[in-house]
Amino acid sequence: MKKQRIIGCMMAAALTLAALNGLKKWTGTEKRELRKFIGTQIDFGQFKVPDSLCTLVIYYDSAECSTCRLNSINEWDFLLEKYKNRDGFEPLYIFSPKKRDLERYRDMLVRNGEGKDIISDYKNAFSSANSRIPKSKTLHYFLIDADRKVVLAGDPLHNGLLWGLYEIYIDAICKNHGKMPDNMDTLVSQFLEENRIRRNGLVFAEETIRTGQTEKDREYLIRFNAVNKSSHTIQITHVIPDCDCTDAWATALETGPGDTTSIMARFKIEEEGNFAKSIFVRTSGDMNDIELVFTGICK
Repeated sequence: MKKQRIIGCMMAAALTLAALNGLKKWTGTEKRELRKFIGTQIDFGQFKVPDSLCTLVIYYDSAECSTCRLNSINEWDFLLEKYKNRDGFEPLYIFSPKKRDLERYRDMLVRNGEGKDIISDYKNAFSSANSRIPKSKTLHYFLIDADRKVVLAGDPLHNGLLWGLYEIYIDAICKNHGKMPDNMDTLVSQFLEENRIRRNGLVFAEETIRTGQTEKDREYLIRFNAVNKSSHTIQITHVIPDCDCTDAWATALETGPGDTTSIMARFKIEEEGNFAKSIFVRTSGDMNDIELVFTGICK
């Protein structure tokens, strides 16, 4: 029986990785972390969590701006509206605010946290108890089954096809009493066939920029360069930073085949420590946003 469970877990991991590979361009590090993470059992320790068949965990660690994330928590409502009254499914938010932000965080929690299951991890106990949680922040969004094992990971907020895959998993696991059904591979294959993936023709030279050391409260400007490698004109419809501390825009909203454009970001870090910020670029005719990331350390 134990051997069958291990084989089942390996098959589930292989299935998930194969499906995710078609929905997003992953870095080598993210792929390695995904392979280790799928099938991991999550330990919530002392924290009280919903007793559900299927849980979407949305985790913001101490490197994130907790007040920024809490301020924009309602952006998840659009995706989760369908499951508002779904028996067996719960979204769970975990925040690890920095000590210097506690007062602002608690005020924000009162204003924005009503009606949501939120864990405030003031001592980073969650990350300490779960050493296999990836460092890549895009993998800090994950689905667990009734046994609290990770079955799917990746940020679906700006990726319509990835959220579609989440819906397949949520519906199937809830119907199967908290377990992955035997026909999961068929369900996923049907989904991928019905939503044939079209790679975005706008290709960036770098999707992640490491800024190195920055100074607190000093303004910086960075540039993400891109070229249209498709055979048609591409329009940039939205450029959306994930934090109020960042302004972002495109130097050219419309690019023809072979033409170039850039996404500019002006930012100012107000807190010392490691930081990671994202900019989401949406183009015409594509369900998936392109995520651009810049990281560094503020001293």
